[in-house]
Amino acid sequence: MDLQKFILNADMRLVPEPDMIKWADWMVEHSKLAETTIRRSRIVTKFFGQDSRTRAEHGTEPQYFWTEVYGGPLDRERLFYSSYDAAMLGHRTMVKRVQAGQ
Repeated sequence: MDLQKFILNADMRLVPEPDMIKWADWMVEHSKLAETTIRRSRIVTKFFGQDSRTRAEHGTEPQYFWTEVYGGPLDRERLFYSSYDAAMLGHRTMVKRVQAGQ
């Protein structure tokens, strides 16, 4: 499990950030990548800034991004991703699921 901290560059690629204060400041301003509200549900996609895998998941792809639903039938459903592109696709997919009432 990697404890290294990252930020995103202009191309939305991970860049190591060794300075904890700079990393934390960047995360406050930039970690939310997308947010969509549909009826009673809010779908949020965020960049975590570090690998969020648990020890049990070690050996799988690193997870730096996630999409979570707040409210509605899919409340607290969360999906994890290893890249910005996958996270944005996942956000759009989750929006469609919420719209369909799944």
